[in-house]
Amino acid sequence: MIRKSIKNRKIFNHDNSAFKVSFNQIGGFLVELCKGL
Repeated sequence: MIRKSIKNRKIFNHDNSAFKVSFNQIGGFLVELCKGL
């Protein structure tokens, strides 16, 4: 059971980093959009 939770934690960390990357991309896009305005 402990091993299972560690496995799930690794998956969660991977999803979290992927989310951060996509969030940064969206933020950069909004900044460029504001510059255009």
